[in-house]
Amino acid sequence: MGNQKEINTPKKAITKISVGICATNDRKSLKRLLNVLDKSPLNLEFLIVVSGSTDQSEKVANEFRRKSNHDVILIEEKKRRGKWFALNLIMEMFTGEILVLVPADVLFPHSTLEKLVSQFCLDDQLAIVSGMPITPSWAPRYVSLIWRLHAAVLKANGKMNSHATGELMAIRKEAVRALPAGTINDDAFLARYARQNGWKVGVRSDAKVLIDVPKKIKHYIKQRERVLSGHRQLDNKHGLQKSFKERKPCELVYPKSTTLRGMFKTSPMRVGRIILSEIRGVTDILNLFFLIILEVYISLKIRSRGFESYKVWERINDE
Repeated sequence: MGNQKEINTPKKAITKISVGICATNDRKSLKRLLNVLDKSPLNLEFLIVVSGSTDQSEKVANEFRRKSNHDVILIEEKKRRGKWFALNLIMEMFTGEILVLVPADVLFPHSTLEKLVSQFCLDDQLAIVSGMPITPSWAPRYVSLIWRLHAAVLKANGKMNSHATGELMAIRKEAVRALPAGTINDDAFLARYARQNGWKVGVRSDAKVLIDVPKKIKHYIKQRERVLSGHRQLDNKHGLQKSFKERKPCELVYPKSTTLRGMFKTSPMRVGRIILSEIRGVTDILNLFFLIILEVYISLKIRSRGFESYKVWERINDE
């Protein structure tokens, strides 16, 4: 470990980084991601949770543990209990100064870790730094548009975001907090918790991460329905707000939502400018209207059925 690289700036040095990876039937993508990250010169600790796998993902993780020069902890769940549960296992066990959380189906160069983590050295009040998701070339255009808008919002809000990117985010050890049982949007919860407690939540725009996206519209609707349900769950009436800080409810001042939907309620003109900055032609205009129609449809669908108890996410198979 002595010849491994430290991230050193005039303010502070970070000597150990923990990388938490959640996998379920991600054998191919997990192997690809681990092979890339294993080349990092940083002192890394990997915590890999394989949940309910039927494609031998655990064998990929075990092989990596045998061959890697980094510390590797493998946690196997025979039955999936939800991402919140897997993340809590990681949060209980990591020992680094920074915890990087990623799903197994993304890809980014190992240098991206250094870009993310270096931000913490420059700002002691920074709790979370998100990477910048990019969609593959084959992604449907309406899907690419919504992710471009997501990225534009993150950049526009600088270090005052109320949400983060679950596809790649780094968290300062002091800001890590166990997720309440049944949390749907873990990234949004952690970001709001950090903001509620006076921390900053930022993004590194050149820390790009290639993500997997639905190919079929029915799968996009299913995924988006879960995301919107997660945001609804964060409302006080659904019980997660009480976890933000151990204070009386009357003393809490919840951070304003900086999602595109949340900002539209308070700063519609600003949202309009962000949207216009990402429109690149007639096709994008048509896709924007299509996305708005889908958002309305999904929102009405969620409201009509009422709030439901947590369900383990059913993996999308676009094959």
